[in-house]
Amino acid sequence: MSLSTSNLNSKLLTASFIKVCSANFLLFFALYMVLPITPFEVESSLEGYSSWYIYLLFVVGLLIGGPFHNYLIENFNRKKICSLAYLGVISPALLFLFTTNTLLLFLGVLVQGVCFGLATAASITIAIDVTSPRKRGKGNIIYAWAGRSGMVLAVPISIYLQLSYGYEMTVYVSMASGILALLLTRLTHHPFRAPNEVSKLSLDRFILPQGWRLILMMVALAFIPGSMFPHFMENLQIKSFYIVSDSWVFILLPFVVFILSAILSRLEIDALLHNKGIGFLLSRVPIILIAIYVFSNFYSELSHWSILIAALMITSFLAAILTSIMPHRVYPKMNKWVLESQYRLEVTSPIFSGLLCMLLALFLEQDLHISDSKSYILITQLLLFGLARVSSPIFLLLILSSKHCERGTANTSHHLAWEVGLILGAVTPLVFNLTLYQVTLINTGLVALALVIYLYVHYKLHKLTSHKHTA
Repeated sequence: MSLSTSNLNSKLLTASFIKVCSANFLLFFALYMVLPITPFEVESSLEGYSSWYIYLLFVVGLLIGGPFHNYLIENFNRKKICSLAYLGVISPALLFLFTTNTLLLFLGVLVQGVCFGLATAASITIAIDVTSPRKRGKGNIIYAWAGRSGMVLAVPISIYLQLSYGYEMTVYVSMASGILALLLTRLTHHPFRAPNEVSKLSLDRFILPQGWRLILMMVALAFIPGSMFPHFMENLQIKSFYIVSDSWVFILLPFVVFILSAILSRLEIDALLHNKGIGFLLSRVPIILIAIYVFSNFYSELSHWSILIAALMITSFLAAILTSIMPHRVYPKMNKWVLESQYRLEVTSPIFSGLLCMLLALFLEQDLHISDSKSYILITQLLLFGLARVSSPIFLLLILSSKHCERGTANTSHHLAWEVGLILGAVTPLVFNLTLYQVTLINTGLVALALVIYLYVHYKLHKLTSHKHTA
């Protein structure tokens, strides 16, 4: 059944949409309050098994449940499916507290992975259902970043609570957040939809096949912060004084940097699309400020690679000046094929500078050896800044790669790439007992892989814009 006419004409930020986005924020917050630190807390209860099994089983749960998402969402009440999935994400946290049985712990994490994947798929479907069709593109973006913001905020809070109040407190906060997310979902007004006959196994609402290059790129980049987390946890007691004494900085700075970077990335794209040269230039200012700060404070300690990357960041800003004064494009004169390709080409604009930020962070990690809190803050925030700057256009490109009925699938694909990348990153150093230097080498290679994918996508789109199709 279609939405009512009044709903079609409604504004984007309706009460129902706000509830769904808030629930998504709380869902990611609840998961990432416990998932990152749990393997290190329950390791003694695993009867000889390695702690990375916890991470790996979560990903297995995400993957084995994915093909059933479309069947469950199309054949059953979406709010009930979403609510049950939320319960499946919340409940295993109790096992982490009250049982030392290895089988139960592993089963709980597996169920948590299955239910988290289903919860994200059902929740985005509800978000789309309660949004006006003309505003579903913007709604999709707001919804996705609500969830990712919950993740970025949850991880430092969980570490702070663990150090200050113990693991039990992190679990209780996680469960409280999950229960609140469940209540918001139940309170959301969702129109009745008749069940549809669909196949039991499907890639719909799971993964977008035509976006596989973008998904691979997102997995590779999400791997990087994930791979650094085990080393951070190993040295947690060394950093505990800084974390507890400067708790607000530790908790809020990553959140602010991440969100600000994502906003600047989107503003840059919008400025290009609307031929606003000054706006485009202003959105690039942080890139040159970062390079100047690194040069002015650490020049004597920089390797040749770090100097080269910082110089490229300055060069990218100079290129932005040229772009801002170039003759404006006249979109109405383009036929639909060239227009679509040009639009996607301009969406890729922030990616290169974002990759440079991530690459600079990785080289600074070796140059500065994270010798003090100042260099630690610089490296971690620079990495987050670059990651958010790249992630935003990747998500937009996934949406543009999807058909009208596949926007939810584009969203779940983006989430899946994030989760798989983060978890594989966290597992790899634990499985192979890698040093921080070895991890940095792998991460540098992954940024290079992402750069190759970006150059390929950019080349293909540029080639398409030069073709003289007939409208």
